[in-house]
Amino acid sequence: MALFKFTRAVEVSGNEKTGAVSTTMVSQASCPPECAWFNEGCYANYGNAGIWTSELNALTGGKTAAIDARKIARDEARAIDSLTGENDMRLHVVGDSRTNGSASIVSKAAERFMGKFGRKVWSYTHAWRRVARSSWGKVSILASCETVSHVIDAMAQGYAAALVVDRHPEDGKAYRVGDIVMIPCPAQTKEGVQCVDCKLCWRDEWLLEAKRCITFEAHGSGAKKVRAALIQIGAAA
Repeated sequence: MALFKFTRAVEVSGNEKTGAVSTTMVSQASCPPECAWFNEGCYANYGNAGIWTSELNALTGGKTAAIDARKIARDEARAIDSLTGENDMRLHVVGDSRTNGSASIVSKAAERFMGKFGRKVWSYTHAWRRVARSSWGKVSILASCETVSHVIDAMAQGYAAALVVDRHPEDGKAYRVGDIVMIPCPAQTKEGVQCVDCKLCWRDEWLLEAKRCITFEAHGSGAKKVRAALIQIGAAA
């Protein structure tokens, strides 16, 4: 593990969900404030992740600090360049790229990473309304959404999508909403499956073309707050 100024980079994560992949974490000052979970409900604010989130936020003067997103992105790019590239990478376990400039800086570093051994890089973004899909280059990036209408909007902007839901169907099977097929995250619905086994989120171009959306059930210590927020978002939609 290496800690740069605003970034934590891990060569091989022991995360139960992802499996053995490289990861980065950056301050939430990199996140768009319109994220539904910016104030409450973000999984990164709880458990072991919460410890690192608090530390990284402090390094930027807090998650609401008026810091140039490109400054954080350049630090994250240096952290990515420090990794061997021998493993696939989950970008932004905590954090995001809230501007076209910062997304471009991070994606170029990710492409250098992928060029070393041909590994994949994937992530999720709440900044899809303000950042063009083209700014993410070859990163498999999914727009993080809270409603089906958001999913439709994100797809219209060229993004594959991931949707946070209250609950998955009891059988864990895919289901259709209009012409979009919702696929419950296999790491949440199938025993023993990790991201390194599933790899669906690594195929954003296919997901978009096939009109498939990955769904994630609210989970962890913040699940109650997420479910409450989903009710409010649904009522306002």
